[in-house]
Amino acid sequence: MRGSNPLFVDSTKFSGDGIRTQFELSGILPYEGEKVFAKVTNREGHDQIVPLHGNEAGLFFGSIYLKHQEEITYQFYVKADDEVVFESKAVKGRASYLVIAEWDPVGEEFPDRETIRPSAEKELEPLPEFEAQKKSLMNAVQAMENFFAEP
Repeated sequence: MRGSNPLFVDSTKFSGDGIRTQFELSGILPYEGEKVFAKVTNREGHDQIVPLHGNEAGLFFGSIYLKHQEEITYQFYVKADDEVVFESKAVKGRASYLVIAEWDPVGEEFPDRETIRPSAEKELEPLPEFEAQKKSLMNAVQAMENFFAEP
């Protein structure tokens, strides 16, 4: 068997046995150069940082080893240049084979983050007229009319 089935409840595992826990995060679109991480804290307060890697479907995933059914707190965040730019709220749960979450950031963007918004005051310039293309198109229309002339 190549992987673990997240729908299968493993009754052979005792609480505290080591398992590989996969974290899956959806609904996030990081900017170029940004990286997505999960921070997992166990009951004793030990933190583990899990880098999450994306795929074509927009799903980010990563895995670590935890104790089966151990109480954990996990939080997702986005870093750019070693600085946290977004974070999610902390969620309490238990370690299992698969933890699935939807991206839900806390608060607003940090103040130093640039955003691009269209300006309502800026007027759009009209497109220039292309006389050469216009004449060429008219000549093509006339040629078609001459070729397919009605009797």
